[in-house]
Amino acid sequence: MTNKIHALLTLTFRLLLVLLTFTLCRVIFIWHNADSYSMESGDYLDVFAAGLRFDLAAILYFHLPLIGLYLLGKIFVKKRWFYQLYDWMFIGLNMALLTLALVDVAYFRFTLRRSTNDLFDILGDTREMFGIYALEYWWLILLGVLMAYFFVYAYRRIMRMTWYWPSKVSVSLLGLVFYGLLFLQISGLGKVPLTPASAPLFTKPNHVTLATNTPFTMLFSYIKERQPLEQKSYFGSSELKQQYNIYQQFESDTFQPLNVMIIMLESFTYTLIDPDNPHRAKTPFLDSLRQKSLVFTNAHANSTSSTHAVNSVVGSIPPFLNKPYAGSGYAGNFIYGIGDILKDKGYQFTAFFQGCDENSYGLKKTVALYGIDRAYNRADFGNERFHDGGWGVYDEAFFQYTADVLHEAKHPFFTVLFNVTSHWPYRVPEDFAQQFPPDELPMNKGITYVDFALQQLFEQLKKEDWYAQTLFVLVGDHVGETLPYQKRTAANTHKIPLIFYHPNSQLKGKDKRVVQQIDIVPSILDYLAYDAPFTSFGTSVLDTIQPRYWYTRYGDLFCIRDTNYFLQYDEQQEKALNLYAYKTDSLLQYNLLDSLPDDAHRLTRQLQAVVQTYHGVLIGNRLVEER
Repeated sequence: MTNKIHALLTLTFRLLLVLLTFTLCRVIFIWHNADSYSMESGDYLDVFAAGLRFDLAAILYFHLPLIGLYLLGKIFVKKRWFYQLYDWMFIGLNMALLTLALVDVAYFRFTLRRSTNDLFDILGDTREMFGIYALEYWWLILLGVLMAYFFVYAYRRIMRMTWYWPSKVSVSLLGLVFYGLLFLQISGLGKVPLTPASAPLFTKPNHVTLATNTPFTMLFSYIKERQPLEQKSYFGSSELKQQYNIYQQFESDTFQPLNVMIIMLESFTYTLIDPDNPHRAKTPFLDSLRQKSLVFTNAHANSTSSTHAVNSVVGSIPPFLNKPYAGSGYAGNFIYGIGDILKDKGYQFTAFFQGCDENSYGLKKTVALYGIDRAYNRADFGNERFHDGGWGVYDEAFFQYTADVLHEAKHPFFTVLFNVTSHWPYRVPEDFAQQFPPDELPMNKGITYVDFALQQLFEQLKKEDWYAQTLFVLVGDHVGETLPYQKRTAANTHKIPLIFYHPNSQLKGKDKRVVQQIDIVPSILDYLAYDAPFTSFGTSVLDTIQPRYWYTRYGDLFCIRDTNYFLQYDEQQEKALNLYAYKTDSLLQYNLLDSLPDDAHRLTRQLQAVVQTYHGVLIGNRLVEER
């Protein structure tokens, strides 16, 4: 066997080893997250066939420089040190890819999507949690070590194994088939070049995360993050304004200078407090509060992360960038946020409260963009005896601290309180944890503890003379960990609680309309009877005339939902991919795109209007209307 054929065969088998590693990672991913999906026997073949495409594409994207280096080295370099360095580069690259893939096996349960480039930002904010994660997922670390050992062992053995290949013709055929497959997969087999948004073309929408792989999605998010937004031209300027207008103004009477307190509830899934859910957590305080509040039973988070959520809740900006808006290249645009709006109306205190470290997730910088002057955190609280050993200060203690600060604050005020204890690993004070039976779901313990902390907070706030003049908005930041009794789909993974409470007022009832986090700011301003211009991508929940929508984005896929239908739209191809009647088809099995063209067209045009507006105002620095 000639040296050239031997070199080709060695490289091919090493790339096949990488493919085997990717496949094993997918097996582990599906096994660990099986309770998140509804899959029939035939779906597994579909997922692995689709996954092969994305694995081969990822292998080529990441290994193309090494492939070229190896082949050129065989022609021009005969030094041993060159091949030793090459081996370390090949092994090092694949250890990094293996690590990313296995991290997502566990992390997916919290984000419900394949990780993107912002994972590195999150890791930087969770250094204190590494030990807790290691204890919880020790088996995954052990599995990773074993897989790494096997990879290195097999990589070294391939050199000797290839000598037994039967013929030069077989070797040539193997190389032709394998590298031909690599080229075809990366080109999308004649459809479109493969990107994360291509996945629905090859598998069911619910199985997209199973078919793709984490190195692939992270690479594309890295590339996308460095590409500027493109100006869209789906509509003319006048037609666009009629279809969707973010520059709003209410026709209101006298402004009500109420205090406003937004309470963002970490990882609060609506199902966990749903009265109709037999597995729900015990939340006696929230149950009583709901009876005297305006409650939205069909509210949705615009994203699956806390950083995006703050931009949506406080800034009324949807999460259409790969990074949260406040961390993007457009964060320097001029914004007239709700803090600025209310300060111009005489509000004397604007603040953000969270019991984490000062710069955790960049939230201090985020809220400052929207005119919030002060951020109170773990350091301000100043008593490490109440630290939970992970995320921050236990909610009960930090809520009491928040109440003490508000007692001294000038009013009217605008504040945002963001809790931490309902985040995994749901650590609660030991004396409180002993109240639960041994088989209680950990997430239920966290939710019940937060309910208790909220009760204590409101008991203290009721003593203030300004309590009755305060509008409280309680909202989940995103859904939490996958529940063992619930199958997740792209249509139901964002349902959160949303409660508006104004003591001793007529703001009561139950509303089943579709609402979203970006509706909160205009709703607050509407309730306060604010009559000046402002900018919002959402619509006031008090408006009963405008049609209701929910928007989000996964990679290049945009999603929109109205009262009856859920649609996915591919930005790259600029066309709708799927339409589902999610109320009767909760698992999204029946694509109605062709059978309901009018509804598909209506939702597509609405989504295109939102995307064109978003791109246009960010590119042109027009988040404040020119007058």
